[in-house]
Parts: sequence; structure tokens; C-alpha cells
Amino acid sequence: MGLIAWAAPVPVAPAAAWDSAAVVALLVSDPATRGSLADAVTKAACALLLASAGEVSARLDALAVDLGAVEAWREGIFDKAKALVRRLAVLRGGEPGQGRLVRQCGLLLIPALSRMQAQLRKADCCVDDVLGALGDMAGAQALLRSCGSTGNFQAGWATMLAVWDGSGVRDDLPGVLLQTHTFLVAASMGDTVLRP
Repeated sequence: MGLIAWAAPVPVAPAAAWDSAAVVALLVSDPATRGSLADAVTKAACALLLASAGEVSARLDALAVDLGAVEAWREGIFDKAKALVRRLAVLRGGEPGQGRLVRQCGLLLIPALSRMQAQLRKADCCVDDVLGALGDMAGAQALLRSCGSTGNFQAGWATMLAVWDGSGVRDDLPGVLLQTHTFLVAASMGDTVLRP
């Protein structure tokens, strides 16, 4: 986004408000900018010892696809996790004995979400230096895919959050809390095989 803002022939709106298709169209319509971007891709090909500028473009496309998948996963999982935190906060004054389990689940969410955040920060660092990520494409893609993959940890999260989204939560709140607690304990201990 910073590169596009710098290269654009006219000032563009803040990144959050950008229509990416409009920005790309703006860049492509300007011959000078188009030439500058072509020069940058050629320089990248030389720096990476690639046969052609087309290889840089192909790698950028592949990296963008993986980044898009990670971003979609990040937004989905964190939105649902925030909703779960809000629900747990509402439940604090529930039935006797239930309050302790709710508090424990809340405390266990901290290391579990921190672990996810650390994994996503690694992915961010990997692509912060675009040339480095393009040079080690296999390593970059492996890291990005591990962040957004459906491995046991992510699958466990998805299952747990789906249980909370289900209609039977009110009918079996103690059971749902126990499942959540079990998963979070396992996740905090690194046992990613155990699922709710």
C-alpha cells in the first residue's frame, strides 16, 4: 500500500478507504508510473537472479494469494474470538460453579490468542521485506500457509467457535463451557490434537 501511494500520479485516499481496483486502474493509466513499476520489477528480477521479470510477477501473484487467505482467516477467527470473549464476560455472574469455569476460560484465551498472534506476526515479518519473501518463495509460502491452514489447532478453534455459534449453547451451557475449557487447556499446553 505504501508503494502504491508513493507511485500513484495523484494523491490517493487513506489505505482503509481505497478501492483497490480503482487504484490499480489509476496506476496502469499513467505511462510514467507504469514504466517505474516495470523498472522496479526488472530490478527485483536481477536482485533475485531470476530469468525474467515475469517470474517476479508470478511470485508476487502467488504471495498475494497466500496473504489474502491468511488475512481472511485472521479476520474470521479474531472476529469470532472477540464475540466469544464478549459472551464469556456476560456469563461471569451465572450459576454457582459456572463463574469459576468462565474465569478460567477467559484466562486461558490469553495465551491461546497470543500464540496465534505470534504466528501471524511471523508471517507479517516474512512479507515486510518483499524481496526477501520473493527470494525464499517456498519458505514464505510455507509460513503463510501454516498460519492460515486447517491444522489441528486452527480446526480446534473453528470447532469450538462453531459450538458457541450454535443454537444449543443456552440449552447446554455447562457442557459447552467444559468443552471450551478442555480445548483451551490442551492448546495452552501445546497439545493441538485434542479438540472440543
